[in-house]
This record gives sequence, C-alpha cells and structure tokens, in this order.
Amino acid sequence: MALIAVADLRRLVLALLGQAGTPDDVAEVVADSLIGADLAGHGSHGVLKLPSYLRDIAQGRLKPTARPFVVDDAPATAVVDGAGGFGHLAARYAVDLVVEKAAHSGLAAVVMSHAHHTGRLGGWSERIADAGLIGLLTGGEGQGPWKVAPHGGTDGALATNPVTWAIPRAAGQPPVVLDFATSMVSIGKLQIARAAGAQSVPPGWVLDAQGSPSTRLEDFFTGGYLLPFGGHKGFALAVIAELLAVGLSDGDRFAGAERSSCLFVLAVDPARFGPPERLHDFVEATVRRLKAVPADPDSGEVLVPGEPEQRARAAADGVVLPDATWRDLCTVAAGLGIDAPAAADASVAADASVAGGAESIPAEGTA
Repeated sequence: MALIAVADLRRLVLALLGQAGTPDDVAEVVADSLIGADLAGHGSHGVLKLPSYLRDIAQGRLKPTARPFVVDDAPATAVVDGAGGFGHLAARYAVDLVVEKAAHSGLAAVVMSHAHHTGRLGGWSERIADAGLIGLLTGGEGQGPWKVAPHGGTDGALATNPVTWAIPRAAGQPPVVLDFATSMVSIGKLQIARAAGAQSVPPGWVLDAQGSPSTRLEDFFTGGYLLPFGGHKGFALAVIAELLAVGLSDGDRFAGAERSSCLFVLAVDPARFGPPERLHDFVEATVRRLKAVPADPDSGEVLVPGEPEQRARAAADGVVLPDATWRDLCTVAAGLGIDAPAAADASVAADASVAGGAESIPAEGTA
C-alpha cells in the first residue's frame, strides 16, 4: 500500500485535471470530492476514479469545461442539466440550489441529469446537513451498460443506484449519515479489492456472465453482474431510486457517448416543524441510546450511521492507495510529463479491501 500526503495528492490531481483541459475552479471541486471520499474511507469513490475520467475526456464521453445550468425553475423545485460535464460539479450545483430553495420554502427538490460520475453521494447529503437541513439524494443512470441484476434475474437491468440521507445534529457534531449503493457493494469497492489482490467475494454478491452465482471476483469484471443488497428489499429501493433520479429528470433522453448520471435531491428545513433544538435533542438522545447497547465481541462497539467515516477522517494522516492504483496514477502522470510525489509504504488499508480476501470487502450497508 502507498501513503501519499493529502496536499501532494491534491496537487497531482489538479495537475492531471488541468492538463486534460479542466478549468481551475472545476478541478478543485473534483479534487476535493475525490480526496474527500478517500479520507472518509471510501477509496471506491476516490482518486481511483481519476484515470477513467481522463480516458473519458480523451474519448469525448466527458466535457471538462462544461458547466451545469437550470432548465426549469420554480420557487421550491428546479431541473438541472449537467451539460455532459463532471458530475461532482453538477451535484454540488444541484445541492447548493436545493439548500437555497429550502431556506425560503422549507422543503425543496431539485433533479439533475446529463452528468458524468457524481462521486460519493454521502458527501453531498453531508453538505446539505452542514447547512442545518435534512438531505436526501438518490442516484441512477439514464443509460447502460447495466451492471446490477434485478432480484430473481440473471442479467443486468440496473445501475448501483445509491441512496443517502443526512440528519443534522447540534453545532459541532457531524451529521447522522446513511450512504450506500443498492447493490451488494459498489463497483468501485470491487475495483479497490482487485487492485489490492483479492480474488474472491462472499456468496450472493455477483453473477458471472452466464447469470450463474459466483464467488470469483474476476467473474464480475469479465461480463458479470452485481446483485441487490437484501434481496427483494434492496431491489425495490434501487427501482425507486432510479424512478426518482432518472424519471423526474428525464435523464434517459440523452443518447450517444456521454453519460447521464442523474440525481434526485431533497432538502427539508427542520425549523419549519418546530424549534431546531427539539430535533437536535432527539438525535442526541437516540445516539446515546444506541451507543449504550452492549456490543458483540466481533464489533467491539455500536457505531451510528456516519461514524465510521468520521473516524476515518480523524485518523487519516494521508491517503492510502493500493500499490496498483498508485502505479496507474504515476503512469498517467508520467505520460503527461507531470512529476508524481513520493509515496511512503503503508501497512494498513485506507478502504475496505486488503489482500486478506473477500472477507475484507464490506457490503455497502456496513461501509
């Protein structure tokens, strides 16, 4: 594993994006989102993704200079077009817009489509909670290839369709955050595991290219599919996430090479339902009740949603990447004439995938 200082990694990411024609302010949004995901313990949505972004720019699937814009606007709603650009920029634009509207209306919803990969969705719900609002986002793709099979099916028909909620807490306390893909695991976590040398996954996670259950990690990458988490329950949630994100945004109307990642974004002002302190007091009482429960020996402690990410950030003294991922970034940099920073050896994994095998790759609901 390679350990890279945050400032050094950020400079490298900015340089690579800039060399690909990304404006400075856009590159900063993308870099902050990618590195923020790494620091939160979710390398699946971190700088691992950067080489694929650069390839998509070169192939015309991602427009680095594009900026999102409002297609339809009303006091409590809006429709945003990502213009085929970075999904991180379009997601932040949609989130900031919904926060502004909810501050006036008490409740607001914004939909967004026609964007590239939007990054870790939990970072965007946290941004809403940081404004003192309750945030909900669902994600979906306007077009395939579909890499998730429906419950009971043997072929792909869905994307990983993530869902996130964030509930604000009293000043100084990080929000309570739910954030997971509706598949058993995100594709990025399988990519991290593959880069770290894992060869297997638990039963019930993937199907091979013929639609048969498999525990071989490589079967997913050779035409296989993920399964929904929780059987019919995760499948149902995936369908609803797509109907909201893609259906309301008309996100399937974009054909051709460009991606159409879509979001449904909802913000609720708790102050419209009573004094904010009432919610804050209830949240804190609930957290205390949950953490007072004796933990089983394997867990050691009950963690509330969002706490693993909080602890990962607090413990991080840099970004830890699998050696293969770091080599890929260095190769890309060298090809563009950019000097990569030095990396130290790291003995621990930053994300939920180490060479120990499938047991080290957690399902989305636990990571």
